[in-house]
Amino acid sequence: MFPLLAYFLTVNNTSTGVIASTVLNHLQQLLLYFHQYFGDDDVSALDWIRNPFECELTNLTGREQEQLAELSSDRTLHLQFSRLPLLSFWLACFQEYSLLSDKAIDVLLPFSTT
Repeated sequence: MFPLLAYFLTVNNTSTGVIASTVLNHLQQLLLYFHQYFGDDDVSALDWIRNPFECELTNLTGREQEQLAELSSDRTLHLQFSRLPLLSFWLACFQEYSLLSDKAIDVLLPFSTT
């Protein structure tokens, strides 16, 4: 499957166990780093960001839920949603639906200040 690796191991008289344990250790450390950095957040609560027209009301505040209900019934925005990239759509909604748009942009651009 990996002919260059097999050749390297043969030429250097190295066992696959040494390489496998090194790779496994590295992947385990990487997994820990990802869990520490990103956490185990429930991303299903953010479905309204991916598609505000086909989602259930989520753990938003009362005013945010009202804005989501208004936005999801706006046919003009629904047409824009199908034509624009996700971030561009939320930027276009900022004037009229600032609470939702601000929250969506924060999720879509989490590292904008770094």
